[in-house]
Amino acid sequence: METIHLNREKLMDMIKLSFQQGHGIWITINGSSMEPFLQHGRDRAYITELSIGDIKKGEIVLFQRDSHELVLHRVHRILQKDIYVLGDAQKWIEGPINVEHIIGVVKKIERNGKVFDVNNQLYRYLVMLWSWLIPIRYKILWRLKNIYGGK
Repeated sequence: METIHLNREKLMDMIKLSFQQGHGIWITINGSSMEPFLQHGRDRAYITELSIGDIKKGEIVLFQRDSHELVLHRVHRILQKDIYVLGDAQKWIEGPINVEHIIGVVKKIERNGKVFDVNNQLYRYLVMLWSWLIPIRYKILWRLKNIYGGK
């Protein structure tokens, strides 16, 4: 597999072209805001185009902030044309984000060469459990990083 490094503008052009051709795009996770479900440098996410009316709570969406930064976060709440998102490793909710800023949705995750669908029952159950732990999950992650040395 070949890795290509692109600036934001070229990446957006590539994503739009892939979506126009009916394809999704694989991106390597960069950052720690979606730990423990997505790990920096190790995991990849398969992103497909998303119809605005099809956004669901719990899904991971790719969106563009006003600063033009591209971000993968989980949908926490939907209010008409605005959504609120939350990184799995974060304790604060970001939003409102206009649905027009949503670029796509994660459909598959690749970890250590194995691909799984995000609609897998076990995965969905773990996501639901993790969402219930919002008030204390930052402490859980801190404890795990201390035990496993941040790996």
